[in-house]
Amino acid sequence: MVEGLGAVDWSALRNHGGYGDQVPVLLREVGTSRAAGEELLDLLIHGEFDVTEAAAAAWPFLLELVTCEETPRREWILSELCAAIALNGGGGGHDVHPSWHVAWEAAKPALLALLGSPDLCRPALHVLSRGRGDSAPVLPALSRLWAAETDRVTRLSVVFTAAEFAGHGDVAAVDWLAALRVPEDEPEAAMLVSAAARPDAAVLVRGLNADLRPFYELFEMNYADLLAHLRWLLGDDPAELTGLWLALLQHPSWRTEALDGLLTAVRTWRSAEPRVRPLLAGWLADPDPRSRRFAVEVAGGLRAAEHADAVAELLTDGTEISARHRIGDVAAWALARCGRPAPATTWPPPDRQGYRDYDPATLSLDETFPPKRMRAWYEHWRRTGEVGELERLALAEVERWRGRALGEDGITAVRHLVELGVRVPRRDELLASDHRLGGGGSWQGFDEGEDVRGLLERS
Repeated sequence: MVEGLGAVDWSALRNHGGYGDQVPVLLREVGTSRAAGEELLDLLIHGEFDVTEAAAAAWPFLLELVTCEETPRREWILSELCAAIALNGGGGGHDVHPSWHVAWEAAKPALLALLGSPDLCRPALHVLSRGRGDSAPVLPALSRLWAAETDRVTRLSVVFTAAEFAGHGDVAAVDWLAALRVPEDEPEAAMLVSAAARPDAAVLVRGLNADLRPFYELFEMNYADLLAHLRWLLGDDPAELTGLWLALLQHPSWRTEALDGLLTAVRTWRSAEPRVRPLLAGWLADPDPRSRRFAVEVAGGLRAAEHADAVAELLTDGTEISARHRIGDVAAWALARCGRPAPATTWPPPDRQGYRDYDPATLSLDETFPPKRMRAWYEHWRRTGEVGELERLALAEVERWRGRALGEDGITAVRHLVELGVRVPRRDELLASDHRLGGGGSWQGFDEGEDVRGLLERS
């Protein structure tokens, strides 16, 4: 059934933990033994990121098994073994052997031929979406399948595959999706097209309120996974994501997710604040406690003093939001941030956890981790006045910035440079960035980012 195995010198090919002597044996057994398949997979990839040299050599033989109608359990081989190897190969990790990419492209015609099989079409699309590579031979095949296929779930798989290419930066796939005409009765497919190629909050919301069972059955995506996937396809675009969360608020079944998304947006992007801040008054009076709780926290986080009176009215709101806290506790915290005295509260400063405290006495000047080493040299400068190494490390940390949050270590570096009287590199870019410099993970990060922005403006 598998020809040509003897022509490969398997003993010279590395697999996980050794060489590939066992690979041909397992390839011959994989159709009749699940245990052999699992052992083979463990040898060929073992983990989430690597594809071994032996896996690249075994790939065409696996597809040969799948394409042979006499192979037992060939759908399982394709949907489990082949999909797992393709996922690792498409991930582009440093542990993917260079020979994999050649093997993947060489065998792609055989994989595309499986799109004509009713039983193997969806698994083949799944494998293509995971391995990706060159879209030139794939997109025409998807066009033919889209034109001929009538099953809605399979058509959704076609769009999902193209969207995977698009989401990884394939311009041809983006153009293909942008030109695709999706019927009105396929809102799930239209949602993916919109996220990947032509963003429209109304289309996205309509899709999210349609039948989402295929996403779980085909792609093992729950609601949170699907939202994360849409965010990825949208490219974390602040305007589009903020618009999506605002539109989703009109649908009670998605309100919790929409409010969580808006909270992250406000703490992550400066451009989200002017779209959300004027709406706080309505949410503070909303009968839905989820909206009130969100509005109180955002009003406090942004120090929106214009809403202090409305926040004060919620000090007696006893709606529980956790085992220990009420909305009234959040309101007391919010008023304190707005500079208004408030009664004692059990509410702790939100999200204080996760920030490392460095004890200078425990640090070494030759510490290998750069941020820790920078803090050690800061203490050294404070004691001795020697500035050279601190300046070099701080400058290097700021130069690592790539248009997103500076993070705790970058913020520390900026503060050091300002204290030293050294001009901060890329200062104008930092000030022009829409991204909050402290990140969107917490109000502490928000505050630190805003503090550093003020230092940059004054420096």
